[in-house]
Amino acid sequence: MVSVRLIRANDNKIKRMFNLPIALNELHLQNNRLTHFGPGTFRSMNSMLRLYLDSNNLTRLERGSFSNLLTLQTLSLGNNSIGRVPWEALEDLSALQYLYLNDNQIKALPKKAFGRLPVVFELRLQNNQINNVSEYAFEGMLQLLRLNMSYNNISFIPPDAFKGLVSLHTLDLSHNLLNKLENKTHGLLDDLLSLTSINVSHNEVAFVTEKTFPRSPYIPYKLKHVDLSHNFISVLTNSFDDGLGKAEYLDLRHNLINEVYPNVLRNLTSLRHLDMSYNDLRHIANGALTLPENVSWADFSHNKIFSIDLRDFLASQQLRHLDLRFNNVTMFEEMYMARIKDGLRLYYEGNPLTCDCHVKYLRQWLSHNPQATEWNSVVCHSPHHLHKQPLVEVSPDLLDCLTDEERELKGDDDGSAVDLKFRIVDSPSKRTIRFAWYVATKEDVSGFRAILSDVLTSSLMSETDIPYRYREYTINGLESSVEYRLCLVALDSTGGARSLPMRQCRTVTPVGAATRTVSSAPVLIVVLAALATAFVSELRFSSST
Repeated sequence: MVSVRLIRANDNKIKRMFNLPIALNELHLQNNRLTHFGPGTFRSMNSMLRLYLDSNNLTRLERGSFSNLLTLQTLSLGNNSIGRVPWEALEDLSALQYLYLNDNQIKALPKKAFGRLPVVFELRLQNNQINNVSEYAFEGMLQLLRLNMSYNNISFIPPDAFKGLVSLHTLDLSHNLLNKLENKTHGLLDDLLSLTSINVSHNEVAFVTEKTFPRSPYIPYKLKHVDLSHNFISVLTNSFDDGLGKAEYLDLRHNLINEVYPNVLRNLTSLRHLDMSYNDLRHIANGALTLPENVSWADFSHNKIFSIDLRDFLASQQLRHLDLRFNNVTMFEEMYMARIKDGLRLYYEGNPLTCDCHVKYLRQWLSHNPQATEWNSVVCHSPHHLHKQPLVEVSPDLLDCLTDEERELKGDDDGSAVDLKFRIVDSPSKRTIRFAWYVATKEDVSGFRAILSDVLTSSLMSETDIPYRYREYTINGLESSVEYRLCLVALDSTGGARSLPMRQCRTVTPVGAATRTVSSAPVLIVVLAALATAFVSELRFSSST
């Protein structure tokens, strides 16, 4: 036993310490029933490096509890019931590098709360009940590199609280109640000369001022990773970029941002990763979202953007990932295509996309580039005959920029095959539309779907699936003053919708009159009606013979 280096005695019911081999390097006593350590608990052990006492019943640690562990480097006291920082018990640990006090009941950090621990590299204080942090709370921890204070009840930290932490490079203040990181004259982070990463997510920060992040013409601050997600920021003003000149990663998800001042983002010249998803962005003024030239990843999804200047987004030649999902963008700009062909992954799902001639080139490109799977979930919102159809399944021949009148005038001359042909579309009363049809294809047809939309607003009014045995149907309860577009699409045996040529759509107003194809072309209506009647008669004659 004398030469034993490692003992794992965790997950037992140990209530008091036992004799340890003098050569022991590492001891695991997690999840036991230890309640107290007094002076002399550990005899002189010059080889002990790591001691794990998590998940016991410790409430306090006396002076001298660890006095003989002069070589101890890691002390883990997490998930106990310790109510204050046990600085008296820690003062003898001159070699301590990693101190874990997370998941305890510590409420306050007074001045010099940890005594003198000059070589501690990492301190974990998350999941305590800290609500009071004093000035100079960490004085004496000159080599501290990583500090985690997340999941506490901290609403305010005085600017001098971190005084002396000149080596700190990672600070986690997430999941607290902070509403600012500065006062009128000093910033909380000014003394953190080596800070590279800060997490202030899940707090109550509403404004970012010129004092929030440290900056000085004489001090080369190094802040690169900033997480401000899940706060209450509504505007990015001209002072937002102060102190963020070297930031490479900026997370602003889940705020209330509805305005960005021009050139604020562009001034973040080192930025590579930007996340502004889940905000309230709508109309974007020119220059407001001009991306720095080094940005390679940008996420603006889940906003309400309907108007953008593409030159802002495409300003960065390094951009490889642009997420615009679930906004209100209706048009696809052909300006994107050159960048898409050059490797840009553009995410467009959840936008009310108009599938017209502007997406034709994209659709053709997708046919030859199936690896661009980000487009598989994009569906058309308009025009009516392509509503809800996946873009990757739409024939490029159907992607045009004709107006509805031009499509109706084009009529049967478009050369596309149809599954169904209308016999009649009329309005026998002021609140109904009646239509009859026949199947004009030998392809797989097992049912029908009637799609009714408002011509003026392009909004979908109803979708009705009709069994195959029906050849006539009436839609009731309509507004007599609204002009409707009725489209009838065939369903295959799997329930999927087949293609919808424009000739399977009609425009009608439920006022008792017959269908108007184009009100400005009555002669054309008569001619088409005559041709249709002749065609039906011929078809019936052929069937009877």
